[in-house]
Amino acid sequence: QTPNPKPQTPKPKPQTPFSKTSLTKNNKTFSSKMTSPFSFLGANLKSKNGDVPVSVLDSAPAVAIYFSAHWCPPCRQFTPVLADWYEEVNESGKQVEIVFVSLDQSQQQYEEYYGTMPWLSANFDPQTTANIRAKISFSGIPYLVVMNKDGSIKHGNGRADVTQQGQVALPLGRTKLFNNLALQVRLKSRE
Repeated sequence: QTPNPKPQTPKPKPQTPFSKTSLTKNNKTFSSKMTSPFSFLGANLKSKNGDVPVSVLDSAPAVAIYFSAHWCPPCRQFTPVLADWYEEVNESGKQVEIVFVSLDQSQQQYEEYYGTMPWLSANFDPQTTANIRAKISFSGIPYLVVMNKDGSIKHGNGRADVTQQGQVALPLGRTKLFNNLALQVRLKSRE
């Protein structure tokens, strides 16, 4: 008679932060699916190079959501200012990601307007927009909101920060980089 060999436990598979995991507690197994705190934006976002998973926002140092529409004159004035700010902030590496949420009235209007923007976009879909608006309420556009890493709102007046302070950094924790950028922008505006 051979002794019962010890049961071999399988090696755990490497887990990514957003993969399905099994947790064991008191010999009971629980399944959980960790999702991105930005999943209210939809499963995928649009980039200039195609769709990307919303989880790309999880590694961004800062995230802002930009509500706008091509038919809105203040939006069309603010978008180029924000685009210049975005390009300058991210010049030496990704420091902030912006996600455009369109309030346009047609796919064609959305595509034309999004074509002028350098950042990501939520899908142009009434259900996606309704989900986002359920999470973030506002009364007018353009509206730029800065998000915390957990998906909660950090600051709801990003437009005023960019407009009134001459593209000075949004309140993203006021890191050294953003303070230096604010100083550079002020100095350029005095030249």
